[in-house]
Amino acid sequence: MNHDYRDYSQVTKEFEESQFTNDPQHEPTFPVKLHYLLSELEKDGLEAIVGWQVHGRCFVVRDQARFAKEILPM
Repeated sequence: MNHDYRDYSQVTKEFEESQFTNDPQHEPTFPVKLHYLLSELEKDGLEAIVGWQVHGRCFVVRDQARFAKEILPM
């Protein structure tokens, strides 16, 4: 079985930033946007709401009410 899995747990800050351009033809993919969002929230101390699992391969919404109120409007 062939899987097309990308492990974003080791993505560097430079790679993340390089994916964001002003060129609409090169819009960052959803995984890149999600990784960036989760990394920024972690830096802001909001990992109690949403964040990476310990292994770094998926994320978890830890507080659904706060997520809907504070994060989704961003």
